This record gives sequence, structure tokens and C-alpha cells, in this order.
Amino acid sequence: MGKKLTIRRLLDSRKPDLFWQRSDVNDVFRPSLFFNQIIRGYLTKISISHEKELVHFCQIPLLDNMYFKYGDHKVIRFRSGPVATNDTEDFRTKRPQDYIMLANLIEMVHGFFFLPPIDKNNSPELLSFIDMLRRSSGKEVLIEEHYNLWGANKRFAFFMDLDARCKEVGFRHDFNRALDDYGRLAFDVLYPKGFGVVIRNEKVLCDKLTYEKKKYLNTYVGLVNFARDLGPHYATDKNMNLYTKAEVEWKLFKHFPFILEGACQVLLEMGLYHLLGKGSRVR
Repeated sequence: MGKKLTIRRLLDSRKPDLFWQRSDVNDVFRPSLFFNQIIRGYLTKISISHEKELVHFCQIPLLDNMYFKYGDHKVIRFRSGPVATNDTEDFRTKRPQDYIMLANLIEMVHGFFFLPPIDKNNSPELLSFIDMLRRSSGKEVLIEEHYNLWGANKRFAFFMDLDARCKEVGFRHDFNRALDDYGRLAFDVLYPKGFGVVIRNEKVLCDKLTYEKKKYLNTYVGLVNFARDLGPHYATDKNMNLYTKAEVEWKLFKHFPFILEGACQVLLEMGLYHLLGKGSRVR
């Protein structure tokens, strides 16, 4: 049999685009679909072990300990087997280390390609995900469904679902008010002339919808509402149908990497965890 396919061997191929989706005009980046599938495979593997109160934490770095079964990067295996814990309390103490190992791996792969620092401006979703991995107790379900792992279809579906829910006046009022507070604290200062200026210079995003609603693009609330309209508008506008959902979603993320992060954080703060639940598989 040949050598097992590992992340170390993939890194040795020196192909950053295999692991990262990067903007060619700014420092924005996020894990590629391929890398996110590896991450989800890891989470699936440790989740199965955790159900039996087993842990995988060991001193062997994941670069050497983890490999892909039959060369399939979505099916994760470990050279060293899981370890039984003494009791439930011992398990609760050791389980977080399995998530910390994953955070360390992501940061190692990030550092290997000399990308810009992971921060709130260029990679806020990844920053949030790593922070949750390092503070995993009680957040295991949220980690498995974290929006950093969503593919373009799920991201589109999320904003379309928001669009449907915002037809409920009570929800729309509370959600927009929370978005407004979040935006003024975090992002409005970055765009003193409004988000519409950026959108109008981006061919993929700039269509009749922009001009019809440009007066609403001066706030973070307006930007999220713009994203809400992208989904249903994509299905009817001839110009937008020239692009795939993945292309449109990437353009939106590239210019506004915080848009999904902010909307999801607001929903979490509102206690609406179920809106980020099942169905968020990478696609």
C-alpha cells in the first residue's frame, strides 16, 4: 500500500488555493470548500467518539496523526485511537482539547501560506469559528453548524429564509433594530458614504435592485436587506443569471466579509439559535 494521504502531504504540494479562497484585490480570505470539508470530517469523527465518552487528544500533531481514509478528504481517521476517560467529569474536562487541536490545525495551515492575520476585518467568520473552538464547552452543536462551514447554497438559503421571516412585522422590527445597533458599533464607520458606493462598482452585484433601493444602503441594516433581496432577485434577473450563486455570494463576501457574521451574531444574541441549526452542511 502507498503512503496515507495526510494534510502534511497536501501542504507539501504548495497549493494555497486548495485550502483558501482569497480575494485578489484585498486581504479577505476564508477556508475553501475543500478545507471546510476536511474540518467537517474532523468534527464528525470526534463527535462519534464523544458520544461514547472517548477523546482523541494526544501529543502527536494533527499533521502527522490525521489522515484521509481511502484518500477521501471528507473521511477522517487517526493513527492513534481514541482514549477512554475515567468518568463523565473527566470526559468533560478533556473533550475541549479535541476542539482546541482543530483550532491549532487551522492556524497552522493558515500560517503555512503566509496569509494576512486572521482578524475581524479580513476573516471575521473564521475568527469567530476559531474562538468558539477554543471555548467549546456547551457550544458543540453550534460548532458543528457554524456559518464558517457553510457553502454558497446555504448562504443564499440563509438570506432567503431571513427574507421570508422578515415578512413577520415583529421579527423584522426586532431584527433590524439589533442589526442597526450592531452595525453602528462595528462597521458603519468603515463606510461613511454608505455601502452602495462599493456595490455600484461591482458588476455582479450592481443591477436595477441597487438603484431602486440605494437610499437604504447607507447602513448595515440596508446591506443585510440588500443581501436578503439577492436570493429571490437572482432567480428573475437576466444579468444576475449570467453568474453562479457561488460567484455572486463570493463577490458579496469579498467586499463585505462581515455581512453573514454580523447577521448570525445578531440572531444568536436574540436567542434564535434554531435559525443556524440543521441544514447548514457544506455544499
